[in-house]
Amino acid sequence: MICKLIVSMLTLHSFAVVAAPPSSTHHVPLSSLELLYARQGWGKPGYDCSVESRPLTVAGRRYDQGFGTHAPSELSLDLNGGSERFTAQVGVDDEVGRKGSVEFMVEGDGNVLWRSPVMRGGMTAVKADVDVRGVKHLILRVADGGDGMEYDHADWGDAMFRVVGEPPVAVKAPPPPPRWELGKGVSTIWSVNNDTRLPQSDFIEQGGLRVGQVVRYSIDARRALSVHRSVVWPGLRTIPNDTHGSLIQEYTDDVVPTIMVDGTAPDGIIVNRVVLDGSLTFEGTLGSDIAVVRRIFPSPTARTALDVWVLRNGGHRFHTIETGFAPRVQRVVGPYGTNILETACTAPTRQVLSPGQEMHFAVLFSARLEVEPAEKIDVEAEDAARCAYVAGLQRALRLETPVPEFDRAFAFCKLRVAESINATRGGLMLAPGGLRYYAAAWCNDNVEYAGPFFPFLGDAHGNQASLNTYRLFQTYMKPDYGRIPSSIIAEGTDHFSAAGDRGDAAMYAYGCARFCLAFGDQAVAEELWPAIAWSLEYCRRHLTPEGVVASDSDELERRLPAGNANLSTACLYYGGLRAAVDLGRALGRNDEADDYARRADAMAENIETYFGSTVSGFDTYRYYAGNDVLRSWICLPLCMGLMDRRDATIDALFSPQLWTDDGLASQEGDRSFWDRSTLYGFRGALQAGETRKALPFLTAYTRRRLLGEHVPYPVEAWPEGDQRQLSSECALYCRIFTEGLFGILPTGLDRFRCTPRLPKDWPRMALRSIRAFGHDFDIIVERHNNQLHLKVTEAGRIVLERDFSDGESIEVRFPERE
Repeated sequence: MICKLIVSMLTLHSFAVVAAPPSSTHHVPLSSLELLYARQGWGKPGYDCSVESRPLTVAGRRYDQGFGTHAPSELSLDLNGGSERFTAQVGVDDEVGRKGSVEFMVEGDGNVLWRSPVMRGGMTAVKADVDVRGVKHLILRVADGGDGMEYDHADWGDAMFRVVGEPPVAVKAPPPPPRWELGKGVSTIWSVNNDTRLPQSDFIEQGGLRVGQVVRYSIDARRALSVHRSVVWPGLRTIPNDTHGSLIQEYTDDVVPTIMVDGTAPDGIIVNRVVLDGSLTFEGTLGSDIAVVRRIFPSPTARTALDVWVLRNGGHRFHTIETGFAPRVQRVVGPYGTNILETACTAPTRQVLSPGQEMHFAVLFSARLEVEPAEKIDVEAEDAARCAYVAGLQRALRLETPVPEFDRAFAFCKLRVAESINATRGGLMLAPGGLRYYAAAWCNDNVEYAGPFFPFLGDAHGNQASLNTYRLFQTYMKPDYGRIPSSIIAEGTDHFSAAGDRGDAAMYAYGCARFCLAFGDQAVAEELWPAIAWSLEYCRRHLTPEGVVASDSDELERRLPAGNANLSTACLYYGGLRAAVDLGRALGRNDEADDYARRADAMAENIETYFGSTVSGFDTYRYYAGNDVLRSWICLPLCMGLMDRRDATIDALFSPQLWTDDGLASQEGDRSFWDRSTLYGFRGALQAGETRKALPFLTAYTRRRLLGEHVPYPVEAWPEGDQRQLSSECALYCRIFTEGLFGILPTGLDRFRCTPRLPKDWPRMALRSIRAFGHDFDIIVERHNNQLHLKVTEAGRIVLERDFSDGESIEVRFPERE
């Protein structure tokens, strides 16, 4: 059968089901319900077809009706008291061949009613036959089989309800309750032994200067652990001059050592607890007496990822531990020579553990060029170095609020963006990550999102990587004003321009000027001023007759319509002009600054005239000429200080038309989202002073990302990208607080404007050890007898202290150093 056409996400279609008398039995196909309510890892739900809109086929058998989806998948149904039985034939669709592995579950009112074995590509379908009498809320769930979601095309073939009375109805699932909880220090904890919602799979990305990894882990219904990791070495390449040419190797559980306890092989690690604290730690047992702790992290400086094990005899008698491990050496030819990949284990082959005694060892995943000597890895030193690195980051730019989830998410996001710096042949570079984006720089992720944040964190590697990025793009700014590339790739040796002009010059002008102001170094500002001026001139040369900036697309690169001139590019150009005004005056370039101020005023008027519009009943902005549905990027004018349509824009952002359980939909009527616009949206709402409306949404979003199903960071997008934990989104999360809640706007190399937005029910908030403008200072905002009070201190000395009114901006200038 041909897959039913989905006309609009707004118009929820329904398929006629002939109502039967309450006493008669009839059958309701699952595909007759509203499958668009399903949450799934990729693609859109297939009505009577696979997730790729092909006929439903499992092991050569075709099913004329059913539901094609992609793990992880979840469809919630209200049975309305009328359903007696649910049946289906389940398996992996033949369109992926022998690939893919999934596990199907039917859950009723919080209990697992039926579970399939792990189904792999090519396996014959298994029949689900489930008694659902008395069940109110049913969930059809598909897990990823424990090895990640690649090729997990799952089919519920011939899926049918036997009904007496009211038919079932697909419903929007409520957000799942938190799975994780806050731990001590900078940690979150998942108490697996108390979790009734297993199996569960997730992944986390980690980074070091010369190695990174995405670690996918699954814990099944027995609490047994499996780990699949992808290790990437950005400086060791497989393809020259390619964005995705970094050396990457996949490792599954077959690389862990075999372990025998008293001559018997335990049935894997049974997990009790998982901890995230800068490392990924599993705590559990091997057999009855052997406790195990397994910590996974990358080396901060070496080309090695580590999997460190501690086995402890928790019993009352001696136990003999025997291990087996086959070291692996692989050779991969690359543009710099042959890459050598080595997997080694430091475990002794046999050790007798007395009660309370521990056994320590590690599995090491390393790579190098053949002409280089192998690195000698001191496991204990590497462990200590990772802990020291994480602790050092947490001493800088500390957020203190009455909401512990904000403070903890902020701390995690600092780590994610800072740990993503790669040492490349082109110097330090920030890697967005996601197993695709390394040893390269982009005008949005690196220049616009993360660059302006690093001076606040004061991380030396982050500041240097940002400076390297701005310098790299500057080399492409020629006198003929041809467009700059959207990304510079392969460790700075080449570029990628196939995306066209995304408004990259506007991104550069805004991001670079804001970086220079916050970095506070006059020599750097003088060096980069010509690049900022070039970018602003490029935008001026591309003004349309209506006075807005023409560009081929935006940073979503034609995934959604953007017309010939879009709101994002126009707002970033305006923001770049305003920042250039402040930077120019700080450098004594007053004539240029005055010109940019006039151009900014004109641009503000043109944005209002060209983009100001009533969209879906809100007096907000259209995204491009002809746009008639709300877009999430209507938040950008607020972030740039354009408040003419403030109230209606904020109402639109947090309306059901745009807001979803995962944040802002990219556009009205579409369930896909990109976290970057959500993060900008929060920042814009707080800059506009709308803490009352924004904070509940920010709280829900933060708890979902930090403590929910996919933790602990903001993500890139869904369904595209599998919610990759790209680093630059974490910088945007931190900027919600630095620029939104605390309202820090750099206005000079040694000064800033502060517009704190202390929520009504908060007694105080603080940012400690802000390292921007060449200083290390604190901002404390308190409420004293219904009066707001601001204090800025440095090294115990008061820089500024005063009372202020809600919404008032305060100029802060640091005294000259003696």
